[in-house]
Amino acid sequence: MDGASLRAQFERAVSDRPPTPQLVANARQIGLRLRKRRRIEAAAASFTAAALIAAIPAAAGALGPALDGQPLAGDRPAPTAFVWTSANTVTPIRLSTDTTLRPLRFPGVIAGLQAIPDGSAVYVFSATRPGQRAAGISYVTRVSARTGRMGTPVRLTGPLSAWPGWEGSPAMTAQIAPGGRLAYATGIPGGLDAINLATGVEREVAVSGPFAIAPDGRKAYVADAGLIPVDLDLATPEELPPVRLHVPGETQAIAITPNGRTVYVTNVAINGGTGSSEHITVWVTPVSVATDTAGPAFVGRAAFSTSVGANISIAPDGKTGYLWGALDVIPIDLATNRTEQPIRPDAGVEAVVTNFVISPDSRTAYAQAMGQHWLQPVDLVSDTALKPVELPSGFAGTATVAFAPDGTVAYVGGTARHDGRTVGAVIPIQAASQQVGTPIPVQGSPEQVVIVP
Repeated sequence: MDGASLRAQFERAVSDRPPTPQLVANARQIGLRLRKRRRIEAAAASFTAAALIAAIPAAAGALGPALDGQPLAGDRPAPTAFVWTSANTVTPIRLSTDTTLRPLRFPGVIAGLQAIPDGSAVYVFSATRPGQRAAGISYVTRVSARTGRMGTPVRLTGPLSAWPGWEGSPAMTAQIAPGGRLAYATGIPGGLDAINLATGVEREVAVSGPFAIAPDGRKAYVADAGLIPVDLDLATPEELPPVRLHVPGETQAIAITPNGRTVYVTNVAINGGTGSSEHITVWVTPVSVATDTAGPAFVGRAAFSTSVGANISIAPDGKTGYLWGALDVIPIDLATNRTEQPIRPDAGVEAVVTNFVISPDSRTAYAQAMGQHWLQPVDLVSDTALKPVELPSGFAGTATVAFAPDGTVAYVGGTARHDGRTVGAVIPIQAASQQVGTPIPVQGSPEQVVIVP
């Protein structure tokens, strides 16, 4: 039986069969992992508090010009941004003209949004607040990228694995598989769930933890006590035997190369400390997707530090990986699996990197410390940090950077205070010149920006 037939059987099974019970053991494992993660990442919190300046040139709707008073230079792409804000709405923005469409409201409280791989739509996850006598009701709603209009909310058969705002919320860790029929999500309690986006039926398919899906959608990898492969190309997906990693420490992060051949997984070992610092070793292990066997592990980072730096991202061209989450970013040559010289941000803006977003053309990245008034651009051709980009007057970044599909423009959600109220905007930045454009106003503080073609 071919893969397409097996996938069709699984989609019917997810549509028609009741969800499996949640596993208490999984919830306990997640709780232990999250407590450990919070301890490891506690030091980063002090670097990410927002410090908004209460002086901007105008209120929302007339936010003023770019820093130099000039419009954004160069040809503009024509994608659509969908912006989730603290006003509990999602606002579509036509980026070819910077036209803001009517904000969309969804049942309950928004937990996040994810785009279909082909860019034709985004799905918004939301949930009503749970009470003492009744659980909250969860929904997923399709929004057309072409029209900016929402469809009928689909009620999920199970709850979102966490109330919106909790660490591990599935809407923040969801990924829509190729084909746009199924989303996979993980959180608290329970495991990795398959969600049929048309019917709302959820079905648990594996343990819970950070996960990544191969580009062809046939296999997923979940970080639990180790690395768990999940065969998705079956009528009923199932866990495969764990991958033997042969390294100490707790599994932290996973990334799959764009060609789908190799998984890179990080493990963190902590051995003693001095003062507020701990001796942290980050191991990186390449794993063959074809055989689920681990190659030789190597040390990606070893230092006394208060921040782990075990997150890993892979450039779209598949040539370089990047370890981030500390005060610097470490490139990895994926042809040789050797680390290169760390990329150190400008000394004037030293802070823990909480996001590292790579452009689609693999030429530029932005190292971001959430809540700061600047972004740190990185030239990935030379692996050097450029001069920091200052956001327009008073704005601090509150949402992760998102690139236009052609990589020419980056957009960051930002917030400022004006006359005692919050002003939100999406701020464009020309990737080649780092020129900052005129902020595009939105209602509320941006929480997430998703851009589709």
